[in-house]
Amino acid sequence: MAARSRCSGKPSSRRITNRGAPLSTRRLFPLLALVLAALMLPQNALAAGSGWGGTVSSAMSRFFSSLRAGIPAAQGTSVKPAATGTCDPSSLSGYTSSVALASGLRLHWAVTTTSTIQLALEATKASGAGTGWFAVGWSSGGAMAPADAVMCNLATTPAIKAYRITGYSTSSVAATTAFTPGSVSLTAGTTTTIAAFTRSTGDGASIGVDVAGVNSLIWAYSAGGSKTVAYHNSNYGSADVDFSCDASSSATPAPPPPPATSAPPLLRRLLLGEAPTAPPPP
Repeated sequence: MAARSRCSGKPSSRRITNRGAPLSTRRLFPLLALVLAALMLPQNALAAGSGWGGTVSSAMSRFFSSLRAGIPAAQGTSVKPAATGTCDPSSLSGYTSSVALASGLRLHWAVTTTSTIQLALEATKASGAGTGWFAVGWSSGGAMAPADAVMCNLATTPAIKAYRITGYSTSSVAATTAFTPGSVSLTAGTTTTIAAFTRSTGDGASIGVDVAGVNSLIWAYSAGGSKTVAYHNSNYGSADVDFSCDASSSATPAPPPPPATSAPPLLRRLLLGEAPTAPPPP
């Protein structure tokens, strides 16, 4: 409605607004954009406050961290198997199956006993995954934390170790002795780096391995070729992998060779120089 001027009584051009009305959509969008922008900040920037000029309070940092905690690790460039029980043949000797976790990261496996599985994480150097640290972990539902991981770092003394992940910052990733990957070996080739190890059921990890079923896995590798634990940026993701999938058993067997055939009797006799026998009388 239009207000009337106190002096002339004519309608004024001012408009009366309802101050008690809820926020309009136009005002709500900038607020949502601010929250989304904060969610995209690196976790270490939130913790230190450096991304906001050092003015972020610890309470606000915890608030945004709690929001980020609800975002699954699958926001990376994860390449999930099409369905449970699907896998590819392995190109590595001694392994039966594999699955691509990312464009430069592939997991190979072979179930060796009813309680042990041999695993190999193959990282290509062209993608950057094989030039720094890279890891695969077992989690609940694909979340980064809590999780148990096996990480390969290519520091001065390269190593493959077990880690426990309890949060969403580098300080929450710590080496653990709760479980120990077995038969570890590291092979650095011209184009790839391969970290091989074994895991067993009941090995002491908080989240065990299922050698005969689906495992909720997370993966990550360094950003910028960092050889020790550091923030991974967008190089992370999750995948549900069924270790009961055996690609070697799904291969189509080669057809058997045709049975050997002998020459017809008449041809055999001619080849051997024998006189052909007359056919029996009708």
